[in-house]
Amino acid sequence: MPIEIAKDGGISRPKILDRILRLRKVALILAYVGAFFCSQWLFDPANMEVTRISEHSLMPGLVTPKFDKSGIAIQLYRKLSNLPKTKSQQQFIMDVFSEYGLQCYTQKWKSTVAGYPMKGENVYGFVRGHRNDGAEAQLIVVQLGKSEVARRMISRMLAFIDYARDQVYWSRDFVIVFVDGEDNNATKEKAAFALDAFLLKYQKIESLNAKKSKNKIVIADEIQSQTGALIAGVVYDLSGISVKGQHIVNIQTNGLNGQQVNLDVFNGVVKIADSKHHSKVSIFGTMHRHTNPYMSFSPFTVPILAVYTQAFVSIEGIHSVMGKYGVQGLTIGLSYDYSERQTGQFIEEVSRMLNNVLERLHQSYFMYVLSDDMHFSSIGFYSITLGILICPLLISAYYECKKRWAWNPVFSYFVSHFIGFAIYFISTWIYKNIGTEIVLQYNFPFVGIEGCPGQLTPSYDTAIIFIIVTCFPIGLIYFLQNPVPDQYVPNIRVLCLTEAALILSCTGLINYGLGVLSAGSAVPIVILMTYESSQRARSLYRSGVLCLLSPLAVILLFAWNIPGIFGGLIPTKSYNSFSEVPTEIIHTMIKNDVVFGSWHFFLFCCAAWPIWTMLFACSLPYDLEVDQGDENEDEPRPKRKPKAVKQD
Repeated sequence: MPIEIAKDGGISRPKILDRILRLRKVALILAYVGAFFCSQWLFDPANMEVTRISEHSLMPGLVTPKFDKSGIAIQLYRKLSNLPKTKSQQQFIMDVFSEYGLQCYTQKWKSTVAGYPMKGENVYGFVRGHRNDGAEAQLIVVQLGKSEVARRMISRMLAFIDYARDQVYWSRDFVIVFVDGEDNNATKEKAAFALDAFLLKYQKIESLNAKKSKNKIVIADEIQSQTGALIAGVVYDLSGISVKGQHIVNIQTNGLNGQQVNLDVFNGVVKIADSKHHSKVSIFGTMHRHTNPYMSFSPFTVPILAVYTQAFVSIEGIHSVMGKYGVQGLTIGLSYDYSERQTGQFIEEVSRMLNNVLERLHQSYFMYVLSDDMHFSSIGFYSITLGILICPLLISAYYECKKRWAWNPVFSYFVSHFIGFAIYFISTWIYKNIGTEIVLQYNFPFVGIEGCPGQLTPSYDTAIIFIIVTCFPIGLIYFLQNPVPDQYVPNIRVLCLTEAALILSCTGLINYGLGVLSAGSAVPIVILMTYESSQRARSLYRSGVLCLLSPLAVILLFAWNIPGIFGGLIPTKSYNSFSEVPTEIIHTMIKNDVVFGSWHFFLFCCAAWPIWTMLFACSLPYDLEVDQGDENEDEPRPKRKPKAVKQD
């Protein structure tokens, strides 16, 4: 029903809304042009906010470090490199903690997801602060591995633990976790899952959800010792590089579903790297454009990478799962050429920075887009771009409401959403309980090997079945078999336009990258497919185009033509056929949903697919007299003069 206001004892619509409706036909073009120039202005470093430290207690991280255990780090590295085959790294770490007189335990974990058969063993220990009351602690995470880089990081962390246990100024305990994982980046998700298993038990999340224990995805040992709540966590590795003597520290900040680490933590690490170690900072694999003498690139490169990774990379680093448990975490990739002393001093400075936080980190930003290590844009500014892109949907929705005064319930609209939820739950249940393939067994009357009765067991990939179901134009067949009444079509338009606007807005407020990139592709499709068409040939052509623009086809189009932006969905490897790309996308989406709780697969099945299905009802040819009649009724009619009445 159109918006109305009372005026002079009557009811009339605001004139500003009618004037906006005059731009309905060009609203999509204006929105794209406006969003482009607005984002160009907002993400220009000259117009962005300058990073600063809001929490002044973080500044003690700039004190003079005193770490002097380089010799111990070298000895531990030699011992770790010469471990006998009968002794694991977990046992070696346990022995070192025992020599230090510190608490150390192991935690075995195992995935219960059939499609993700993983298991491992974590090692965790504690360094108690002498001035700590046991209320709060900070988390330090290191990944186990047999590579030289992993062994160097483990030995240097053990040397820092030897140094930290002798200091008396710690006001917070240390929780040090050595997570079980592989060395290469392709399987870093295993280390993230191992950390997730530890935090699940440490934060007592499982005990709060005891009624849902049947749906747990991991079986892990209980934590044998406890300390305070974790205020922040840091993952250390040696993924940084050194170019011509210039050390570069690689920092990863993105968490699960677009979560960002508190900006104060990021700023503190940048200050330490720059002022204390004269090192440059790399974010999203890119350095500051003014401090990089080896290459020149656009100032919008980092914001674009930030938006892409926030939208599509669920697990950027091991730290990405910390946000699920309210822990502010990031990954610091120290330079590989750092000496043992410099590595220990860097860890000491970051630990002292987090040691002096007066309260939980809350004074700085949690939703932002970085332009470089010195500039950022907060949600109050970058959300303007998303609002501009969504405006055409709202204008079209109001236009349809203005024509329709009567509301007719559309049962088919709710059926499509029910089917979408059914596809989501069935796909995730199969992946969790059966795996990536469904095996159908048939007994046939023929003799197998050594006279045993034979079986034919064909297997079907769940991703292939999912692609066939979701890409087949079910909506087109459904609406051709059961034509939608003409008076229901404007209502379906309103529902499609309104739901798309609400979903994109809510997604963009939480995950800006996913919201703005989804709006860039979904808004024109929804607008063009809900536009009235008086020609039958045009309607049929539009329905055919809609069949090709399924949600999966749109994702595949971008992933195939712009390699790298869907790095979180498509691992970097060569493919033998075109069909392997969408199959890998679906497997990755389902895995991230079931294992880590990512939103991509849920939004795909329960929002994008139902709206795409219902758009067929708007694009099909039907009698437009309903629209034209309602529109004519809405226009002001000229007043007629009353006829003269003859008097007898």
